[in-house]
Formats: sequence, C-alpha cells, structure tokens
Amino acid sequence: MFTEYLTKRKLRKTPERYAILDMIYTLDEHFNIESLYTMMEETARFRVSRATLYNTLILLLDAHLVVKHQFGTMSQYEKCFNQETHHHMVCTQCGKVTEFHNEQLQADIEGTKLLRFKQTHYSLYVYGLCSKCQWRLSQKLKKLAGSKTVSKKKSMNKADAKRLKVVTKNKEINKKYKK
Repeated sequence: MFTEYLTKRKLRKTPERYAILDMIYTLDEHFNIESLYTMMEETARFRVSRATLYNTLILLLDAHLVVKHQFGTMSQYEKCFNQETHHHMVCTQCGKVTEFHNEQLQADIEGTKLLRFKQTHYSLYVYGLCSKCQWRLSQKLKKLAGSKTVSKKKSMNKADAKRLKVVTKNKEINKKYKK
C-alpha cells in the first residue's frame, strides 16, 4: 500500500521510509516521535533524523497506515491498517493509556445513523483515573483524614478534591450495579 501511495504521488521510495514503516508495524503499542526515534537508533537498522521521522509520519497518516491520537497534551501514534477497532482509557493523573474492546459499544456507535454524514471511522477516549492512581489518591486521603493537626480543606488542593468526588462516585456506582 505504501509503495502504491508513493508511486501515485510521485514521491521517492527511500529505504528510510520503509525502515520507519517496518519499525512502526513491529510495535504493539502507541508511540511518539521521541520513542520512535530512540527505537530506530537502538536497532541500528537505520539512523534517521527527527525531520525524516516527522515527514514520513505525515505520509503514513495521509496513506491511512498510521493514526494520530491526542491524549491530553501529548500526541501519540499507532499503526491502523488491518487493526481491530478498539477504544482508549486515558488516566488524567499519570497519563497511562489502556486499550479496551467492547463489541456492544462498537456496534452502537457504528449503527448510529447520522444526518447527512457518512461515518468512515471513529475514535473513543474515556478519561478518568486508573486503578493505581485511584489507590494512590485513596491512600493520600486516608493519610490526610488521619492527621489531626492539619485540616483537610487546607491540605487538599482543588484537583485532589475533584478526584476524591470521582473516586467516591465510582465506588457508589460500582456498589449499585454489583447488586
């Protein structure tokens, strides 16, 4: 597909471009420019410049061989040709991205009729706290609650207070649906 894409646009078929494509398709995770650059350098197959990586990624995006994700403030990429549809859970605390499959959710989204619009693909990001961050926050809150000398309001910032509400709400929802 990539050769066909390059030929159609009268672009050069360089070994570096194919080495980058090969490296990307050996990965089973998301990557960013820096991690890809490091992997290319460590394998010593090809030492390519960051500019070559950026330019090749643009071509791969246009050829629909790679997809770009914006997880928070960081851009990450992943291979997309012949890949199963999946969704992403993004931890707003540590930035960890976890993929998950949900056939019912996928069927509902793909079956949604959109007025004057033909859906070709979609991305779904669910933001929240991963289990490790929920645990860390609960430990922090227990420590704060156990402290008699420091008032809870003064020591807890707005972000932690908001996370506490989310964790508490999640626990209530889990209890409700376990019954």
